[in-house]
Amino acid sequence: MAPTLDTLPLIVLEQICEYLQASDHKWHGLKAFSLTSKRCCSIAEKQRFSQILLLVDGLDKLQDDLTRIHEEFGVGKRLCYVRRLRISTRAREEPKSTEEDIEMGMQVTSKREFYFDMHSFCRPRKIIRSPSHINAIQDPDCAEICHQLLARFASQLLGLQDLVWDCAVRLPPCILSVVHTVGCRLHIYGFRLDNLIRNGQRIGFTDPDDFAIATSPHLHSIAVPFYGDDTDGEDQVEIIIDHPNQEAVLCMLAGLAPNLTHIWMMPCLIDFSKNTFWDDRGFAPIVDPAGFEFFREVAVKDKIVLGGLKSLAIDLGVFAAHLDIDFVDWSLHTDFSKLRCLEITWNWNYSDDFEYDRDLLRPLSKMARLGALKSLRSLVIRLPLEGHRETQIAFITLLRCLNPLEVLDIRGPISKTAFRTALHHHGATLRKLRVFPSPSYNDGDSNLVLSDDLVLLLATKCPKLEEVELLIMRTGGDSREVGIYQALGGLPRLSRVRLHLRSVVRALRDGAREQGDYGGRSPRTSRLSFEDLHANFQECAFDVHLAHEIFDLISANGSLSYLVLNNGSYQRGRRDASVQSICDWIVRSWLCEKSLDGNIVASELNMKNRLQVRKKLEDLTDELCLSVWDSLWPRTASDPWESWESLALCESLV
Repeated sequence: MAPTLDTLPLIVLEQICEYLQASDHKWHGLKAFSLTSKRCCSIAEKQRFSQILLLVDGLDKLQDDLTRIHEEFGVGKRLCYVRRLRISTRAREEPKSTEEDIEMGMQVTSKREFYFDMHSFCRPRKIIRSPSHINAIQDPDCAEICHQLLARFASQLLGLQDLVWDCAVRLPPCILSVVHTVGCRLHIYGFRLDNLIRNGQRIGFTDPDDFAIATSPHLHSIAVPFYGDDTDGEDQVEIIIDHPNQEAVLCMLAGLAPNLTHIWMMPCLIDFSKNTFWDDRGFAPIVDPAGFEFFREVAVKDKIVLGGLKSLAIDLGVFAAHLDIDFVDWSLHTDFSKLRCLEITWNWNYSDDFEYDRDLLRPLSKMARLGALKSLRSLVIRLPLEGHRETQIAFITLLRCLNPLEVLDIRGPISKTAFRTALHHHGATLRKLRVFPSPSYNDGDSNLVLSDDLVLLLATKCPKLEEVELLIMRTGGDSREVGIYQALGGLPRLSRVRLHLRSVVRALRDGAREQGDYGGRSPRTSRLSFEDLHANFQECAFDVHLAHEIFDLISANGSLSYLVLNNGSYQRGRRDASVQSICDWIVRSWLCEKSLDGNIVASELNMKNRLQVRKKLEDLTDELCLSVWDSLWPRTASDPWESWESLALCESLV
């Protein structure tokens, strides 16, 4: 007799539940599994109640949340199922999510994903906080009560494996004590050592609580800020870097924090005019000399201890040429042969020193060639838009020296040579690939455009690809665009796809230059013709039927279950507000998911932003744009702006 779910061994059912939880962020599969039988429900319960997110937004809300959790989990049994607890405070500028936002698709965004080798619930989020975002709780007494409530609650989670402190304030001693008692891993995102002191070449601590956190054997991952000035005015210092934080982290790697394995070095902007805990120079926190007895010197040269770092993410931001990041120095403090994930991010719009960019990549290439990066499986590179040729060469050399990767994420100006090198050296083992090319400001040869031929090469070289994210320039649904979707449909294991589709709109035609009123020469421009605007609107229109067509093409192998079509348009040359409003209205983004019964469910993303364009359309008086619209989709009295539809894909190829 064929085995049923009820007859499968317990360990097999638990693995099924873990897979269902990890593969669907909404847990639809896990919930359906729990309804099949009492035994499956009991086993699924362990996964359904395995993690808790607490958003601390005041004492009253925290008390209500804890009461609700106790009612839902019950006292005792279900609390024992909790393996992961995340405690977070909302930054002041971070908007609150509403039920309306969730219904309108705001939950699916293009947020940065970390590839840290840990559970996704415990990974850091790409939010840059500043010390001005101290806490949602301003009253110190109230904050202390909240900390005690959190510590008391965490102490009841006897099966806790990970505690994430995602707050802008230092981890309270009472919660650190619970971590040591329970014995779980500790993740601190917003890790700041405000009481460091420098004495010559020595870095030390002036606060016992800082020292207790930095030396905790349970400290597993941290996000450490580089501080930079965010003030305007000629009298302000433009770039201020907090080097002692980096030096302290190196000391922690070299023995102070013996189990520290994941680090994110992130930029953090500061308005020095509003922060009182920085001195007039802005280079170091004010410290109390009386606390010097807690100083502890760490001399790596006297005691050689190499850390076991597994993940390292460095966001250089606008401070690229001012940060003293030396991978050779880092290699003296941690064993890079254990590193599995490396992320280097330049600011998207700025890097003023290509020699620094190149010299940051060259040591990595040498380390890879010597086998020092033999365990690396994930590489994330965000190149500066300057796209200097020397930086490209250094990046290509790094790709050639690394062992085959499983995850590759490349953004910025990417040359065709770099793209082909990545596929040739790493395609056979890649499971996740993200390629987001952008034009270079300095080197026209660095502009990669993912054509149907290149995507076909990708599909040929990457047979194990499971997830892919690409930037694609639309060509009106012609044979070239259809060829891209068909090439992706040839990947046998592809299950999740995110496509950033862009339509180029040129609303104004540049003419000959004419003499300006002040002796300069300004371009003489004219509107595009009726026919040109007609073609533009047709190419931008993207409705749900077109989303279904694309899903059908990419899911030819039957493995696709998740497709995001993030659509947008941009005007090349001079902008025209009327044309842009119409394009923003009809360029719609979609999330397509395969339901449990095999049907494709498409929901619109970012609907809230699009609805804000409706008011502009109602006030539109541009006769040319209106006449083009009416020729394509005649307006009706009931709803004049909803009677449009997309062009179908090239029918001869679908």
